[in-house]
Amino acid sequence: MLPDGLLRDLASRSPAELGELLAARPDAARPGTGSLEDLAEALLSRAGLRRALDALSRPELDAVERVSQGALVGRMSEHSLVLVQIIAASVKM
Repeated sequence: MLPDGLLRDLASRSPAELGELLAARPDAARPGTGSLEDLAEALLSRAGLRRALDALSRPELDAVERVSQGALVGRMSEHSLVLVQIIAASVKM
């Protein structure tokens, strides 16, 4: 099951913002991705999330850990919070 927050986040993005997301995560731009649900599943793939995590700096990883523990939530935009929560969930896999 896909997180509702992720689907809302993707649906609220402009085409330019979706393009930026796909530029940052080219692994999610795979053939057959025809819906936001498909894109969300591609963004949540274990291999893609691992590559995304590998690209983070130590301070960024620390922030992911703090968000996964409930800290910083009140100071983040919804877009940032959704993406960090997804990454945090992948760390626990």
